Amino acid sequence: MKSLLVSVLLLVVCNASFGQSGIFEVHSKTVNVGIELGQNYSSLRGNEVVCDEYYATFKFSGGLSAEYIISNRVSVKSSFLYSVKNTTSKGKFAAFSVGWTYIGQSRAAFRYKYLEIPVVARTVIANNPNISLDLGMYYGHLLKAEVEDLDVDYRGNPRDITKEYKTGEVGFVGGLSMVVPISNKLAGNVSIQNHLGVSNIVAFKSNTFEAPIRTNSVQLLVGISLNLSNKD
Repeated sequence: MKSLLVSVLLLVVCNASFGQSGIFEVHSKTVNVGIELGQNYSSLRGNEVVCDEYYATFKFSGGLSAEYIISNRVSVKSSFLYSVKNTTSKGKFAAFSVGWTYIGQSRAAFRYKYLEIPVVARTVIANNPNISLDLGMYYGHLLKAEVEDLDVDYRGNPRDITKEYKTGEVGFVGGLSMVVPISNKLAGNVSIQNHLGVSNIVAFKSNTFEAPIRTNSVQLLVGISLNLSNKD
């Protein structure tokens, strides 16, 4: 995770040498569309069990984006991202196959596959039109949830546990983005964002487990965008 942050900081420093002319200044009152791919570093939060007994892991995020440039300093961006959020237990727990047959002790990986729709307002910072602060919210639609026993192998592993979780979740988004102009119509972009879930994702109720579970993920995305109305 530290290497990802260092990479972004280095890119920001290098981009400062581009000067003050950039895509925000040239393409105001227009729309950019793009594609972005990268990794997320996800964990669970909300109660002591998931915080202490599970650790964060890297998984994939990627999708399409659209951005409306309001002025040379402000824009609004929305994305449609397919994100796989994964967390793994630190210790081993009892593992059961289909029919609840005990088969041994195993570490467990919980995997959540979401369609995420973040909407953020982007504001230029550091007197550089190519660097922006991103703040907003996101909605996540759960496509599938599954648990995989990592240390044992049996038919039905991983198991589908989608019904035990709520279909939707909401949260806050905050981060930094950098644009690297390539031409009048194309630009590369790098963004690092924290998606902090605020809603409880658990649907089941238990007499022994009533604490909420919320997601948290840091996403590093690299992409390319096309300006739809800028002339060559």
